[in-house]
This record gives sequence, C-alpha cells and structure tokens, in this order.
Amino acid sequence: MTLISAVVPDDNPTHIILTFPNPASLIAADFSITGYPIESASWTGSVLTLTSSRTIVWGDELVLTFLRTGDTVNIDNQVGGWLEYWSNQPGVLFLGLMSDLSGGQIPNRVLGSSDYLTVSGLSGEETFQCPNTPQYIAADTDFIWFKTDQTRRVVTTAELIGYDLQRTPVRYDDDSPNSIRAIMIRDISVDPLERDRLFTDLLLPFLWDNDYNEYGRLKSNRTGQNLWTPEAVYEPEVLTYISGLATPLSEAQLTRINTLVLDLKSGLSITNLSDYFDVFALSAGETSESSLKNLVKNSHHGVLGGTVPSFVALEGFKAATSLGYINSSFNPLTQGVRFTEQNNAVGFYVRDDVAIGSTKTIAGNGDYSRIMVRYTGDVVRGSNNGFAVGNLLSANSATRGFYLVRRIANVIGISKNGAAFSSLANNAAALTGYNYYILGDNNADVFRYGTDNQISCYLFSKAPSDAESIVINNAIEAYMDANSKGIQ
Repeated sequence: MTLISAVVPDDNPTHIILTFPNPASLIAADFSITGYPIESASWTGSVLTLTSSRTIVWGDELVLTFLRTGDTVNIDNQVGGWLEYWSNQPGVLFLGLMSDLSGGQIPNRVLGSSDYLTVSGLSGEETFQCPNTPQYIAADTDFIWFKTDQTRRVVTTAELIGYDLQRTPVRYDDDSPNSIRAIMIRDISVDPLERDRLFTDLLLPFLWDNDYNEYGRLKSNRTGQNLWTPEAVYEPEVLTYISGLATPLSEAQLTRINTLVLDLKSGLSITNLSDYFDVFALSAGETSESSLKNLVKNSHHGVLGGTVPSFVALEGFKAATSLGYINSSFNPLTQGVRFTEQNNAVGFYVRDDVAIGSTKTIAGNGDYSRIMVRYTGDVVRGSNNGFAVGNLLSANSATRGFYLVRRIANVIGISKNGAAFSSLANNAAALTGYNYYILGDNNADVFRYGTDNQISCYLFSKAPSDAESIVINNAIEAYMDANSKGIQ
C-alpha cells in the first residue's frame, strides 16, 4: 500500500484523512484502528476519509492496519496538539476542556496548575466561575469573571460565546448550537507573533480582536466584533431606589445617579446617604415615577398634588399655574433623623427664573417654615422652623440655582450655588408636624402659596458647613451637567 500521509485533523476528530498518490478501490472494511471502529469511507480525488464511530482524543498513539496485506502505518494524531502547546505558554493562566468536565469542575491543563473552573447547569446552558484569587482578578481586564468592584460573577455559556473577550478566548463550534470546547484565561495580552496561531487553534471569529484575521472562523452566531460591557456595580441606595420601578431606568442614567451618590459619600465622608440626609429626591430624573422617589431610603417618596405639575425628563417638575405641588411625604417632627429642631437644612435646585411673587413658596410646611426665592424686592425670604421669616439673600432676580437653607440653633443661613453661608439671627421654634410641600406651602394639610418655578432636586438634611455646601452643590450640578441640563 502506497500512502502519502495519514492524519486525524484537530477540527474533526472522528475523521482519518488518508492521502494516496492516486484514487484506489479501497473501502472502510479494508482498514482497522485499535479502539476506534471505522464505520464509513469516502473518496475525494486521491484522498480517502475514514470516519470512526468514536471521537479520537488527544495523545492517543494511533496505528492504521491495512487488512488486505497486514501492513501498518502510524497516524499523525493532531487532535489537541494545540492544547499541549498553549498549556505550556507564558501568559496562559487557565486552559480547560469541556470534555474534562467532571463533578462540576473543569481542571486546569496549564502545566503545574491544580485549580479549576466551577461549572453548574444543564448541558449547553452551563454557568462558570473561575478561582476567586488576586491572580485571576488581575487577569480579568474584560470584567467578565469579576465585577468592577472585584466581586466574582457567575458567567453564562451565552456570554462566553456571545462576546469577544480579549483575556478569555473561547474555542467553540462554528455552527449552532455553538457548543463550547475549551476555555482559556490569559493574564497578558496576546503576543502579535502568536496571534495567527491563537485564531487557528481556538477557532476564533474572524473579527475577534476587531482586526480581520484570515485564520479566523465564520460563526453562525456572530457578524462583527462584540465586546463585553462590564456589569455595573451600584451603591446600595441606588439598588433600593430602582427596586419596584414600573419603568426601568437606562444604564446611562443609573451610572449618573450612582456617580452622584458616590460623590456625596466621598465628599461628605459618609458611608450611607442616611448618615447625612433624610430625603434626597432627584426631581430631574429619567421618568416621572423615579423623580418622586427618595434616594436615601425606601420611604418619604413624593406624591403629586393639586393641578398636577408637568414633568420634563432630566429637568424636573413645574406647576405653570402655581396650583400644583409635590407632597414630600416627609414630616420633620415625627420622621426627622438628621433634620432636627436645632440643626437642619432644606435644599432645592431651581432650574428657571420667574417673576416676583410675594407668596411664591418653593418649599414649606407652615407660616415660619417656608422659603420664597423671589420675594418682593428680589430677595430670598423665609425660615426653617422659626418664629418669623427673614430676608436671607438680596439681589436674587435670577432665581435659578441650587439653594441650601440651614438652621444651627438660633441662626439661619443660606448658600446659593455653593457660596459661603450668609447668616441671620432667627430663634428656633418647635418643628411643625406636617409634611413639607415642594412648589408650594403646606398649611395644616392645606396647599397654598404655589410657585411656577421648575424644581430639579430637593433635600432635607442636617445643617451643612460651608465646605459641605460646596460638595453637595458640585455633586448635584455634575449630575445635571451629565444630562446637559445644568444651569450654573
């Protein structure tokens, strides 16, 4: 028997490819391979393809016997040759085969390794977790195995085959159901000199690294490069804030809200928003529903009243006829924790300028606990739980801006847009036992003194220092700017 070559290709491990000088009248029954029954044979030109009923595995030393003469020839078993190569290469932290899955683990084939991937789920719908070690965390620059806060993720089969993970190249079938065959985790980027081999050996899509590679594969589940977006990690307040929303917020909006929360926590040196605030409502939210929720805790959410104020996404609420309001659902007497009789603050972000009004109240819950941003003479007039209202700021014809009105014992003060507080003697009175209204005043549960300002944010908190007023102002303004709605 004259035979040029006998090869088992890596990408089709049930086929034995025999190349002859010329076609011959040979059939499956003319050959045998110990341990691998031959069930069929087909000719293409001078190439005879034998098909085994068993999948040939890496490392088997195969001998082909020609039964007519008893001649034998060694077969070049290329199955898994790539595995031996990559399991010995620097930069490969993990390399495992799905065929090695046993007891919920895929062992690491990298030379000298003893760790493994943990696997759960049904075949074709498996989920995976890598070892939770600093080495794997550092390697995962895709953030597929770990979130950005370094907490470990559960990775799905769909994610592994659906995204081009530059530190986790995955070998999977070209055609549906696109079964995973092997998973590699790298702790360094691919060396350009090894790029072609990586595409070849791991059957990577043509555009895996967004630079067409002729050794890549056409995958039935892919068209172009698809990069993974790291799973966002939100502060606990944000997770509580979005729970139960009928209309989910966009990821971009959630990121902006989360940034605001982080800015406040960092700048005010607090662990939780509730360490400083009782209420923080982002009236300029993405939806009317979310814009009424308290970001601090799952209580004191706003309720619209009167002639319902109109809402503009990312700008806020406005009662054009001054007949609508927001009931903050916050009663400082019975619900104030940070907001106390001797130490408190009311804050609000006004996004527009309005005409002078002798009664127009932006926030209030009684005669001497209300604030007007453009009282007669262009002054800010009001008080927090005092025995009288006073003029807090003059020359305020431009009403838009962020205001903080604070009380520290018998002194009230005002800061606009983060400026230092100006102060006014004003004796403290007992807290009023009614909810604060926004865009108007609550006089013993009766709405009055509405304003036509647009409100983008309001808060109730402890009394800020000058430095803290800057932090709060800057955090809110950064949020508004991120939505291209800021006015400072």
